[in-house]
Amino acid sequence: MKLTANLARCATYLKHCSDRTPTNEAAREIPGVCRILATAIRAAAIFGGQWMVWTFAGLFDVDYRVSALFVPAAYTVVVPMLVGARWLPWLYICLQSVALLNTPGLTFAAIDHLGGIRHIVLYGGMGLYLRRVWFRSSRRFSLETATYFIAVALIVSLAGTILTKFTHTYAPLPPEQSGLRFLAIWGGDFSGVMVGVPLLLLSLRS
Repeated sequence: MKLTANLARCATYLKHCSDRTPTNEAAREIPGVCRILATAIRAAAIFGGQWMVWTFAGLFDVDYRVSALFVPAAYTVVVPMLVGARWLPWLYICLQSVALLNTPGLTFAAIDHLGGIRHIVLYGGMGLYLRRVWFRSSRRFSLETATYFIAVALIVSLAGTILTKFTHTYAPLPPEQSGLRFLAIWGGDFSGVMVGVPLLLLSLRS
């Protein structure tokens, strides 16, 4: 009977762990092995999601690591929106691991750590901010909400694109082509957030 009760509590925990972290009272009622299992499943799911969005973004590449629809930016917004800040270090590891596995010739020593930190801080921070603002019980979708989201996405993607000048190493280009690459990075990040965040939220919270 005790084993059956433990399995039932474990199943309940796994079912709801994607919504929010359990309270201290609920956590004490759940066997430790179930919490470890749930954490491992969530970690694997975050890595798998990172792999999928990175692969999808690669279909729209216009230059080396420049996508016209950079959905990984949206993924980095959505994950902390749903599970909080404590998963951001793991999200950074997933981001760099997927980049390493999907970029021919890229070695661990050549990983763009500053670029990864920029990505996590800006888009992860945006996700944490939207988590605090959007997930209030009184919050309802409206034109004001949509305009607010567009403005935040525009500012964050612009800031991220400006910072790529200091955190990424791209092949030198003539000034006129450098401007086009700047617009491609900004447009790819912005469109990735605008398209990806609503779709990911709908799919993950359905």
